[in-house]
Amino acid sequence: MVSEQGNIITFNGEIYNFKEIKSELLEFGYTFKSNTDTEVILKGYEHFGIDIIKKLDGMFAFCIYDVEKQQLIFARDRIGIKPLFYFFDSQNLIWASEIKSILSAHIFEPKINWKGVKLNFMYQTTISPETCFENIYSVEPGHFMVFDTEKFNLKKIQYWKIPEPSSQNIS
Repeated sequence: MVSEQGNIITFNGEIYNFKEIKSELLEFGYTFKSNTDTEVILKGYEHFGIDIIKKLDGMFAFCIYDVEKQQLIFARDRIGIKPLFYFFDSQNLIWASEIKSILSAHIFEPKINWKGVKLNFMYQTTISPETCFENIYSVEPGHFMVFDTEKFNLKKIQYWKIPEPSSQNIS
């Protein structure tokens, strides 16, 4: 989806409270062409910036291209229900909800990441950010990443973590 400002979003998931966020944005004068959570995320980003992510209640993985800032923002829900993978090297960045989509680009020779394979055997899954392939990573739950298209650098930012139980809650 593309906004009036030219920002672009790819989105996988469901935002349970998008109607509440949409109502808030309507009060700020935003108009909507659809009744979708995708458009609410995009316009919410344009109004609140990356802080929109803290308002989202749901399962999601998305990427927003911010035209003005020349940045890609990748975000994954707090628990990591929706997958979001990426390949990053000195010349390429590819993202997808499945590793096979990244592999289908055929821009690199896939190599086994033995640490990821070991995790897969131990836990029946890999633990983010590891995957079974070198240079293919999983965005960690509760994190977003910012890719600066001009500097070609990627930084990871944690926006949420599981709260520590207080000693009063432990019996």
